[in-house]
Amino acid sequence: MHKYILLTLLTIPFTAFATSNPYRGGEVIIEVKNNTPCFYINDTEQRGDFSIVVLGLTHGSKEYWNYDGSFEKSYPVKNKCIVLNEKNFKNFKGLKEKTPYSVTLGGVREAYNKDFCIKKRSGTLTVQDFKGTQCVDIESSFWEKLKRLFN
Repeated sequence: MHKYILLTLLTIPFTAFATSNPYRGGEVIIEVKNNTPCFYINDTEQRGDFSIVVLGLTHGSKEYWNYDGSFEKSYPVKNKCIVLNEKNFKNFKGLKEKTPYSVTLGGVREAYNKDFCIKKRSGTLTVQDFKGTQCVDIESSFWEKLKRLFN
C-alpha cells in the first residue's frame, strides 16, 4: 500500500511539469481552402494519434467540434490540411462572423493552439486573429506582400 502512495507522490511533480505549458508546440496555422478554414502545423516530427478541437470562446458558448486522426495516416500539413466541415467535424454547423473561436491540435507530446475569428469580405471568408477581446485583421508580412506581387 505504501508503495502505491509513494509512486503516486513521485509522479505528481512530473505530471505538473508536463502540463504546465499546454501549447508548447506553437500555433495551429489556419488557411482558407474553398472558402472554409483548414488547419495544419509546420512540425513534421509528430507520431501517434492527435485531435483537433474547435471551441466557441463567447461567454456561455457550448459550441465545440472535434476531429480525431493519426499523424501516420493524415498528417495535418499545408497541402493536406484538415478542413473544418461536416465530414471531418461531427455536428459542425458553421462558424459565426466576428465570433471568437479557439482551435487546439494536440498529440501525445505536443499541443498547438490559435484563437481566431472569421469574417466575409465580398463573399470570401477571411481568418482574423482574436486578441484580448476583439477580432482583428491579420497583418501580412513583408514577404507575403512581396510574394503576392508575383502571383
